[in-house]
Amino acid sequence: MKFIKNHKTLMAVISVIVIMLIAFIILLLALVGSVGKDVYGNRLDNIKNYKIENSQISTLKEDMKKLDSVEDIAYNLEGRLINVIITISNSLAIETAKSYADKVLEYFEDEQKTYYDIQIYLTTKEESETYPIIGYKNKSSETIVWKM
Repeated sequence: MKFIKNHKTLMAVISVIVIMLIAFIILLLALVGSVGKDVYGNRLDNIKNYKIENSQISTLKEDMKKLDSVEDIAYNLEGRLINVIITISNSLAIETAKSYADKVLEYFEDEQKTYYDIQIYLTTKEESETYPIIGYKNKSSETIVWKM
């Protein structure tokens, strides 16, 4: 006790440093505490119940490539978001292109459509005033909403 009374300044500095270290450790754990955990958290816990088969995607690609003016189609699944990129010819009318995008939904089961969000990109290889346009279907909606 005599030591503390004789070294009040030193004890105050040590106390402040200890408090700052504790605060820094708490802040560090709060900010970096999620390192090593899944990027999507628990949002994908039951994704196995809504698995999209490779056969569905290959059928989608084959059938869509048979349509007039469809040059290429690409598919990408990220978490609960399905991205379909359809490359079409520049001369295709917007309404026809949108109908092609509606056909994409036919390749997914109803349960999958209520679990996944679906984005459909309609684009061309050449520069265009009309394209690209993006259609988005939320898991809770029935139709595609378009953004031009």
